Order: sequence, then C-alpha cells, then structure tokens
Amino acid sequence: MSKPPLFNPDEEDFSIYVERLGLYFEINETPEKLRKSYLCVNLSLSVYSELKTLLAPTELSKASYEQCVKALTTKFSWKSKVIPERFLFHQRKQKVGLGTDMETGEWY
Repeated sequence: MSKPPLFNPDEEDFSIYVERLGLYFEINETPEKLRKSYLCVNLSLSVYSELKTLLAPTELSKASYEQCVKALTTKFSWKSKVIPERFLFHQRKQKVGLGTDMETGEWY
C-alpha cells in the first residue's frame, strides 16, 4: 500500500477509520512521530479545520497523535439512532412476576 486510507465522515465511523489507519501503520512500519502527519494529511479540509477547533487552545503542531484521535473520535463517532432504539424498547414485554424495581436490572 502506498497511500493511507482517506477519512470520509459521511461514509464511516471514525473509530473504524482509526482501526484501518492502524493497520496501514503496521503494514508500512510507520514510526510513531509520523503518525499524526499521516492522519492530518488524509483528512478533508472541513475535518482538518474541525480538528484544529477541537484541540484549541493547543496548537495542532504540539498535539500528540493520541490527542488528535481522541478529539476526532468524540466528534465523528456515530451515535446510536434514537428511533430504532425507542422502537426496540417499546417492543419489550414485562415478564411475569417482574416489577418495575430498578435493582433487578430488567424492567421488561
């Protein structure tokens, strides 16, 4: 592989991208000091700008690879969908003899 994978926030979760990028680093034996550079070069302009905003007041040049990944993970990880989760919750049935006691761990 000559180029690291590109990140597109519309197509994939950031945690999956980091996993793929890690595999790229492993295959190419990329040194630790170059990982942040590879990450930043393969972000779109909007995602790169968002990263700079997320890291403020720290400058991007002084941030570590791990700090960049953590910031982008909080921003670009997909959240669970509310409507499907609500549907699953309302499809549950209360079991016989089971009250609404929160200590049991199961309501329905």
